[in-house]
Amino acid sequence: MTTEHIRGPVEGTIQVVEPANKIERWGPVLREAVEEAAERARNADPANTVRTYQSSWRQFEEWVTRNGGEVMPAHPAVVAAFASHLYNLGRKRSTIEKAMASISAAHIEAGYPPPTHTKPVRRTMKWIRQETSLFQTQKAPLLPADLERLVEVLPRTLEGLRDRAVLLLGFAGGFRRSELVALTVADLDWHDDYVRVAIRKSKGDRSSQGRVMELPIMPDEPLCAATAVHRWLDRTGIESGAIFRAVVKGRGMPTRGMSDRMVALIVKRAAEAAGMDHTQYSGHSLRAGFVTAAFQAGVPDAEIMMVTGHKTVEMVRRYVRLAQGAEAAPVRRILLARLT
Repeated sequence: MTTEHIRGPVEGTIQVVEPANKIERWGPVLREAVEEAAERARNADPANTVRTYQSSWRQFEEWVTRNGGEVMPAHPAVVAAFASHLYNLGRKRSTIEKAMASISAAHIEAGYPPPTHTKPVRRTMKWIRQETSLFQTQKAPLLPADLERLVEVLPRTLEGLRDRAVLLLGFAGGFRRSELVALTVADLDWHDDYVRVAIRKSKGDRSSQGRVMELPIMPDEPLCAATAVHRWLDRTGIESGAIFRAVVKGRGMPTRGMSDRMVALIVKRAAEAAGMDHTQYSGHSLRAGFVTAAFQAGVPDAEIMMVTGHKTVEMVRRYVRLAQGAEAAPVRRILLARLT
């Protein structure tokens, strides 16, 4: 009796299932348990991760099919060639790594050993990492002084009120874009002098444990995130659902949350209005700015990681090294020491 293959929960992947006549012999308890497990598997990864895997897998599938190869199971040499192909197209290392992750996930789901674990693919990826490690494009962090410039130029409109809340909360919580737009009113627990924010799921939180942070309410502080969010909610009357939503003139407030791409647009638009080079900033600049500013303020690594959800100190320090640049170069300190 052969095993059948059907499209899996991540579009473009293959899921191995038992033949129908065998499933029919399952009792109601087993059938219900299997369905429940399948539903949990479908919800295991954050939505952004699923979308990225879908897109990456489709590109791989189309490329292999167009060139006469076999998609599933894919030969390790073909996967290595695809990684090399992406490199030749000028794709970022992170993009190539996501493509390899999607190929690995698809094979595991289909019951095949992932070709990405084989020597040809590993050696190819090692070479790509070596070639790209020093040349990754890094966006500049937004520090408090930069944020002051950004919020000063925001229009005194409903959209400007939302953008102010997005910028300040994104910085104060060191949020990823996906985390910021996923926040709902239920995730905020307001108190007299602080608001407790719950991040229920994020990219780096594989076990979905979530994390909680407390942000102070400082009404007289221009960069107070809690105050900015409270004013946005109070002005719009949003009492449930997504906190941040699109603002469309002449229409009511939508119920759906805005796209995470809007965070990057808000940052770039405000930076340009402030006379800054908007090409140097992205939605990630808020998170990078928080880490950099916290380090400069003497906040311990462990406390920074509790806010951002980073798993290693190395990742935190990476932001700091990129931001400090020549100011922290050892030779600078050596030469300056001569004068003291």
